[in-house]
Amino acid sequence: MTLSDGMIGTGSDACYNGLVLNGVFDKECDYTCMPGYTGVSTGGSSQFECGINGGAATTNYECTENQCHSIQMGTNMEGSSNGAINACVSSQQLSTSAYSSCGITCSDGYFDDAATRTKLSCLPSGGATVPTLIVSAEESNCDDNGLEYTVDGDSLTYWRPSSCSGNVKIMYSTSVSAHSLTGVQVVSLYDGTNGVVNFKVMSCDSSSVDSATCVLMKECTLSATSATCDLSGTDPTRFVMIEITQLESTGTPYLIGVEFFEAFTCESWSNCVAGEYVVVQPTNENDRVCLACPSGYTSVGLNAESCVQEDGCVDATVCGDHGTCVDNIPPYSGYTCSCETGYHEQSGVCVDVNECSSHTCGYAGDVNALCVDKIAPEVGFTCVCSSGYVESGGVCVNENGCESNPCSQEGDADAVCHDSVAPSTGNTCSCSDTFVFEASTDTTTGVTVCKDIDGCETRVVNGVSFEPCTQYGDAGATCFDMHAPQRGNGCACSAGYYPSTNEYTSETECLPNSCEGNPMIDNVDMNGPCDSTPSGSVCVFECAAGYKSSQAVLCDLGVFQIDSSVRCNDGLEITNTLENVIVEEDGTIQSIDLSNLFTVDDDAGTNSVQVYVHDVSPSNIITSSIVANALNLNLLQDMNGVVNVTLRGQVGNNVKDVHFQIQVLPEDDAPRVSNPIAPVSILEDSNTFVVSLSDLFVDVEGDSIVRGVRARSARILIISLMIVSSS
Repeated sequence: MTLSDGMIGTGSDACYNGLVLNGVFDKECDYTCMPGYTGVSTGGSSQFECGINGGAATTNYECTENQCHSIQMGTNMEGSSNGAINACVSSQQLSTSAYSSCGITCSDGYFDDAATRTKLSCLPSGGATVPTLIVSAEESNCDDNGLEYTVDGDSLTYWRPSSCSGNVKIMYSTSVSAHSLTGVQVVSLYDGTNGVVNFKVMSCDSSSVDSATCVLMKECTLSATSATCDLSGTDPTRFVMIEITQLESTGTPYLIGVEFFEAFTCESWSNCVAGEYVVVQPTNENDRVCLACPSGYTSVGLNAESCVQEDGCVDATVCGDHGTCVDNIPPYSGYTCSCETGYHEQSGVCVDVNECSSHTCGYAGDVNALCVDKIAPEVGFTCVCSSGYVESGGVCVNENGCESNPCSQEGDADAVCHDSVAPSTGNTCSCSDTFVFEASTDTTTGVTVCKDIDGCETRVVNGVSFEPCTQYGDAGATCFDMHAPQRGNGCACSAGYYPSTNEYTSETECLPNSCEGNPMIDNVDMNGPCDSTPSGSVCVFECAAGYKSSQAVLCDLGVFQIDSSVRCNDGLEITNTLENVIVEEDGTIQSIDLSNLFTVDDDAGTNSVQVYVHDVSPSNIITSSIVANALNLNLLQDMNGVVNVTLRGQVGNNVKDVHFQIQVLPEDDAPRVSNPIAPVSILEDSNTFVVSLSDLFVDVEGDSIVRGVRARSARILIISLMIVSSS
């Protein structure tokens, strides 16, 4: 036999290329799918089987090569034939074996330090392609096969050394001086012996397995379903050693491949701006390098290759109307101002002498008061006071905001006014009842008063604004204010909501009704946990024994939202079937094990299945009983025919039936005495004595009976015996 692509023998009865099966003694062998392939069954298991007539071994289980999604490259990436790898093409589709990778690089104007050492790879699980480094395996500590992958017939390539010095160690070179890895994938065959369970990732200073100094990057644990180890946050490295520390069992690893993942991001070249010049031109692996121009020099435009002397007086008017600009000679930069009489240079401009330098308007507490110098030839200054102050005698003083007692203007006679001390403006109010009155400030005048609280004003809770009565979703609710001296508000709620008032704040809101009882679903447990479920919440309902819930159910305004997907699913399954039985009449039948006939889902509420004989038809051929999960069948004497037996498994009200037949083959039995003849006494010389033989014998098969007479004593001479008809 020859294994197809992606197949490999497994177990104690493993298939292999060249194996010859036969139809009697060695008619089956086992195999599994290699990583990168998915098993597809058309009605069988992963076995090759030789038919009774010989010929080619057949199987109904195929290994199909996994495919990856079509490649979608970003605008900053493009295909590149890096080494011996073909260039990637947009919308190209890679597979996990036949065409598993293609090369990419950064487009013009972008760079990454691994731009010429990167490929897109289709991993064994398929899905989206991922960027991985093109690495070279430099050395191992194993004594055969080197580091070359071996072709196993027509299946995937692999590396499987026969012996190694200690743990298997493989040294890889990324060919990038300092590149950060995000992960590594070690793909191996998990056949119970050769799969990789644990390995170490080491950062090394050379390519020699024996002499390199290495530092542990990560200890990794793998399985058949998780072959990738995360290396995020580890330091950049060039030489990486994989040390396999544990396999599924003793032996050497059966490696399919090793991939190193990276964060391949093509970043835009940076630009040298004005004041800088280019010292290193960019490539798709390196960014542009800029240096600042020396003092007194500058550059023009982007990415200038040299610097020119800076002209500090490009703007001849920079010193203002009362000064002349004088350019500074390198290495000094900028300019100085030559000012007219009565002016002096300040911050690069010729300005009037500031008469506010020796005076402040804030002597009375206005620390933000502004002194304004009068422009020459005028002298002196004016005060610009900050909020809460007014100018008086060249000084800013506090302004009293409570002179007109504004807090009581809206009816709160017991309100107390507090002046807002400068720099604050206006006033504040202490209202008599904060649930009836609230302080309100006129944004135009800054005056604060105590006014009746409108219970229906928009509220803000945790930074979110909402209209009263609608906070919990009742968009159709109507709010009405409770006027002073009453507090709070009232609500006219929509269907599905009810009004609820906070006893401390008197605020009323429309709350959604809860769902009472359990959802009305076939086979639901009416004593389940869903009673009083709040609206907007979900409840995981419970089903009657033998059934399992499909999902949680949502309560919406007092009504459980039930559709066709919300149900109690069947939790009882038939695990095995029973073979028909053929037995000869008056024979025996071995007990039949019923322990694995039915299974109950873990979510079905119980693990106990009641198994009993539901029907035996006809009922006059066998008797049946179940003891300790074993079906006992007894044949009735001289009975034959076909018996239909139905076994029933039951959990709660959920039942499943298993049917099978018993064929009792007939047997040709000898006639049997049905009614023995009683002893007869007759007188000497009596007339003929007649005894009826019609029901003396019986044949269970209904065959004709031939009757005869044989004397058992020599004294038979005294009588004459004969059979006439049945007498």
